[in-house]
Amino acid sequence: MAHTKLIFYDIRTLVPGLPTSNNTWRVRLVLNYKNLPYETVWSEIPDIAATCIAAGIPPFETRADGSLRYTFPALVDLTNSEAPIRLTDSRKIIDYLETTYPSTDPKRALFPPGSRGFQALADSYFDRIIHPFPSPLVTFQMTQKQTERARPLFEKYAPPGKTLAETNLKGREREEAWSKLREELDKLAAWAEGDIFFSGDNLRYFDIHLLAGLTSMRLSIGDEEFGKGLGPSAGGRWVKLVKACADLIR
Repeated sequence: MAHTKLIFYDIRTLVPGLPTSNNTWRVRLVLNYKNLPYETVWSEIPDIAATCIAAGIPPFETRADGSLRYTFPALVDLTNSEAPIRLTDSRKIIDYLETTYPSTDPKRALFPPGSRGFQALADSYFDRIIHPFPSPLVTFQMTQKQTERARPLFEKYAPPGKTLAETNLKGREREEAWSKLREELDKLAAWAEGDIFFSGDNLRYFDIHLLAGLTSMRLSIGDEEFGKGLGPSAGGRWVKLVKACADLIR
């Protein structure tokens, strides 16, 4: 285990100790996979900017109007107290962790040589099919897991003239949406080399990306609907992935 002093910034929800953001889950899963000790600082969504500014964490981006946008996940690495590192953006953080704290076992590399192009393509496809935002399958339920102060901020994602509750699919429409999602995930599964992990026997970054999205969905909609909705897809590989990596989901 590496001797580190890492502070990870994540979004507080109503699920004790567990976020619903797929972006923060990516970093959390990588930290756990690498077995890196870290402290979590939890903040509600309305407090993210103030928390980042107080910790010296840079903004995620500058908006068109010149205002600064701060987001989680964020990471502060105080391992070298004379040159602390402060980062935001899940991919930048993960690249930093992989470079700074690589595994001594090459089989555990998140980005084996020659794999980045495929993993980026697969990431893009997965995000398009499972994480459109707002999602008629997930977003309303995800909103209900947020703190009372954060919940109203999600309403801006509703179509004009509607509330998020009105976009939440029910009955036959919901079943049809699940069927369509399973079809798209079946196409994605056709690229896989392994029964659980995409590149065979070893977990890679794309598996982390998948697991983060699936975990975000499962915590938002609940185990029962998650199992029924995705259990029939690709021979149950998505549910198998979550179960195989249960020790990382913490």
